[in-house]
Amino acid sequence: MGADGKEPIDGPLITSRYVIDETRRVVRLAGPFPAELEDWCATLDAVFADPVYAPGCGFLSDRRGVTVLPPDAYILDAVQYLQAHRSQLTGCRWAFVTDTPAMDAWTRAVSLIAGSVGIRFGRFREIDAAWQWLKEDVPR
Repeated sequence: MGADGKEPIDGPLITSRYVIDETRRVVRLAGPFPAELEDWCATLDAVFADPVYAPGCGFLSDRRGVTVLPPDAYILDAVQYLQAHRSQLTGCRWAFVTDTPAMDAWTRAVSLIAGSVGIRFGRFREIDAAWQWLKEDVPR
């Protein structure tokens, strides 16, 4: 357990909805998916309020094994939330790790629609490739 009371990023995910790896500057989102939009927004609100978080941190969403996709309206509402919190996401990269064609298509739609927010999205099949991408050219 880290000094902040959270499990290390490479360890098991705990019941809190995120883990911030301060060294890597990456937020790993945890929990069931699809979550209710309000729950997802509350999780990001907690991330932004966490003293370890700073704009420019990357995000890692591991969505392997997801078979039920959220409704299309979820994407549009989530993008509105991201737009409203643009200042907290400046310079961020967001990596999705997926293993199904349906989730690939869903993350592609998110990437296209949310591109206006200024987040760089990446989609990956392997978690190691996502970690590699997240650490490339990250300002320190």
